[in-house]
Amino acid sequence: MKRKMLAGVLIFFMLFSLLPTAVFAESPMETVTGSCGDKAKYELVDQNAVGGSGYVKRLTLTINGSGPMENYNRSSNPAPWYDERTSIVRLQISADITAIGEYAFADTINLHGIYRWNTVLGAQS
Repeated sequence: MKRKMLAGVLIFFMLFSLLPTAVFAESPMETVTGSCGDKAKYELVDQNAVGGSGYVKRLTLTINGSGPMENYNRSSNPAPWYDERTSIVRLQISADITAIGEYAFADTINLHGIYRWNTVLGAQS
């Protein structure tokens, strides 16, 4: 009787240990849009990358519209995409955006390329 109970408990814990990878795994995020200036809009899109260890969030931030972007800071007025800053790998800026706001792209440490329409403004390897 004790062996059956022990076996049941062990099976329960073995199955429960699989839950974090199966049930709680992160999934691709929805596209997020909003305003970042009077006539400037942003769109944050997940590229749905799947790596060897599973899902990897790789985001593209696109700034569309025209005119200047708003100014931001890290504390009282962060950019709307600030919480996703470490997942942003690509930045696209419309040619009609006339000014980039202060701290707009602060701490985007994994940014690999900045594109203005079809022109590469800067990239890192």
